[in-house]
Amino acid sequence: MLKKHLRSLLVPFALLAIFLVSVVCLFSFRKDERQFTELTTELFKNELLPNTLNMHYTVAYPKNYGIYSYDATLPVYSHKQELTSKAQLENYKKNLSLIRPEKLDPGEAYTYQLLKDYLEIASLGASFSYYEEPLSPGSGVQSQLPILLAEYTFRSKQDVEDYLKILEQTGDYFEGFIRYEQEKAEAGLFMSDVSLEKVLLQCDTILDEHSLNLGTHFLQTTFEERLQTLLSQKLISAKEATTYAATNDRLLSTVMLPAYESLSDALLILQGSGTNEEGLAHYPQGKKYYEYLLQKSTGSPRKADEIKDLLYEHFENEYRAFQNFVATNPTLVNENQLSPSSTLFPLSTPEDILADLQKRMEKRFSCSAGKSYAIFSKLYGKNSVR
Repeated sequence: MLKKHLRSLLVPFALLAIFLVSVVCLFSFRKDERQFTELTTELFKNELLPNTLNMHYTVAYPKNYGIYSYDATLPVYSHKQELTSKAQLENYKKNLSLIRPEKLDPGEAYTYQLLKDYLEIASLGASFSYYEEPLSPGSGVQSQLPILLAEYTFRSKQDVEDYLKILEQTGDYFEGFIRYEQEKAEAGLFMSDVSLEKVLLQCDTILDEHSLNLGTHFLQTTFEERLQTLLSQKLISAKEATTYAATNDRLLSTVMLPAYESLSDALLILQGSGTNEEGLAHYPQGKKYYEYLLQKSTGSPRKADEIKDLLYEHFENEYRAFQNFVATNPTLVNENQLSPSSTLFPLSTPEDILADLQKRMEKRFSCSAGKSYAIFSKLYGKNSVR
């Protein structure tokens, strides 16, 4: 009787023990998932919140991603902030290393590996102080910022107000780049005079006082076009549209134009500081920095020679496939089409090609095609496309 009673007591205790062990295992398993979610959420927000321009181009509706309030901000460079960012990067790596990828579901485990690789590559880049060139002639901030502003989508009144706050901060934003370029020059890594001349030309022509006074600058006309869209959707009133347009005009003339003038003047003073005229590889750590850029751009840890071999192999395979296709389908291709003098594509100058593309795009991108071409011509000049 006693044994039977003991057995009846042991059964619930055994079930309870199994339950507790299951809870502990489940909690241990869920702990890694929870930590990973918290880490990726923190990283996501910390990447977007300091730069409203990036956030706007990354997510249409921040609230859908847990971002309910923010101050429209442009990040301003400082050496102290760079050191803080490096420390934060190492902190992310440490916290990620505490998470066991085998405890994550397959999708999260894959993201874990991608994030690990990203942080490793970012850490590698952190060791190349002043090698980055934010003001490059081809894709520098001075030429890209106006394009980003002209294409900045207005989905709500908040977007318009964020946009105007961004404009208001362009003076401080460019001051940060001036400090960076001055430090870069002191480190002996300033751009060559050839590159500098192109950057100065862009700074002097992107915003001109004459077109701003006439109200014909593309940052004025595109702004008003976007306001009209909101107005037609009844998301803003006519009075608000007028106020916003006037504010935009004022900020372009009193903040953004002086910002470009200050940047141009500061860079002109640094003319002659760049002693390397032979490209990135001729800087002290140029080749290593190029390898870092290659990893950053491709996401692959392979060396340059290995990637080059893979590209050549892929090209040869594609070329052989093309040759086989032509050989088995001779009626689809004739000799005239393959000859150098073929008129299959008669356009040869960059200007004609761009004009032709603009015309072909009109049916599907009637507004953006003309606008983008106009902006491109304004920033780089008709003869700069090569």
